[in-house]
Amino acid sequence: MPVIFDQVHPRVLQLTIIMPWTIDELMAVYPDEQKLFDAADPAKKIYSIVDITQMSAIPTGALRARFSPQVTHHNSAGVIIVGGSALAKSLTETVFRLSQYSKIHFASSHDEAWVYLNSLISVSTERNTKPEETH
Repeated sequence: MPVIFDQVHPRVLQLTIIMPWTIDELMAVYPDEQKLFDAADPAKKIYSIVDITQMSAIPTGALRARFSPQVTHHNSAGVIIVGGSALAKSLTETVFRLSQYSKIHFASSHDEAWVYLNSLISVSTERNTKPEETH
């Protein structure tokens, strides 16, 4: 399956994109994402990790990705992009810019992404421990 979606922590969703993939496969997970964002407590918004380490090309119509609940939902706290080529990062930045979404962070590895998330919501790197809310 080229697009894998999972809730890896109560406040963290992960989307992994593996070649080959299509924009329709990506958008097929949007309804599941939407349900999780809808159910989230607005005081405990959800972060997303998008793993593009295995993505080497951008499919036709990729700009439609800007309609993702990760970008459009009021319960989205931010998106962390892991890995990716310079082209993939550039397109990702374009998608977010078109969406007027500024809560994006790039990480070179999953470990770096989790360190960043931990600084935001005190998430354990074990990913199975509930975060200790500090705010």
